[in-house]
Amino acid sequence: MVILIRSLTLPGSADGIVYFIKPDFHKLLEIEVWIEAALQVFYSLGPAWGPLITMASYNRFNNNCYRDAVILTLASEGTSIYGGFVVFSVLGFMAHKSNIPIQDVVKSGPGLGFIAYPEALAMLPGSNVWAVLFFFMLLTTGLDSQVPFTHILLMEVICGSATDYFPNLRKKRELFTAIVCAVFFLAGIVVCTQVMLFFTFVTYKPPNYGDYEYPAYAEAFGWLLSFAPVMPLPIVAVKVIKDSPGDTLLEKLKNSTRPSTIWQPVSQEEQKGFTIQDRKYHCGLLGRIKLNILGRS
Repeated sequence: MVILIRSLTLPGSADGIVYFIKPDFHKLLEIEVWIEAALQVFYSLGPAWGPLITMASYNRFNNNCYRDAVILTLASEGTSIYGGFVVFSVLGFMAHKSNIPIQDVVKSGPGLGFIAYPEALAMLPGSNVWAVLFFFMLLTTGLDSQVPFTHILLMEVICGSATDYFPNLRKKRELFTAIVCAVFFLAGIVVCTQVMLFFTFVTYKPPNYGDYEYPAYAEAFGWLLSFAPVMPLPIVAVKVIKDSPGDTLLEKLKNSTRPSTIWQPVSQEEQKGFTIQDRKYHCGLLGRIKLNILGRS
């Protein structure tokens, strides 16, 4: 906020913001743009990631998850857009001061944070103060990304799943978590030592032999290894559709997306008075959207 307010008072900042918000619709025809957008959503929101599912399992049974998803999306992606105003207002000033087009100043990737942006801050009055604030922000962002999400939440996925499957472990949750952390710590040491270098040389195989090309079956086997982690998804999907009631494929597909008739809350308290009718909506599309977001139709 401080850097944004300061940069907006500098010449050229408006040009940078206009360059940021002015769309180039021709870029929508490039597949790379959609790939980068998908990566942004994947890493900023983490849809279907274990930590989100695990943390959501601690909510109340009747918690409005749809509303939480909308709020999280607006907050996360809104923060990214806000950050763009900060970046491009400074880059606009940098382009104005250097008398070069903005597109020649914009640099994506790590170079933006460690080369272009510090260079722009160095042009500001009182550059040392802005530099300290900026790099302190990078430091806290890095710590926030490493400690809470990567370590604690991902570890919670493992420990939470294990204690749910083996309820007896809940009585010694702290000890179990410590053992899991110790095991992963010891396993991680392997990739930090020369033990790893030895196995690299022993198992190393050249990717090719001059002009020799691998046969098709070798390439197919490589693709099979790449897709092996996600193969259970289509297999389970086909099984669920096959086992769903219906005479036609379309009926089976529709029924496969409906809640299971045997599904119910795990809590005995929540099971009281719970019926299948509670999960049926007697309203139109707009009513369902309103119900999901606001919790009432």
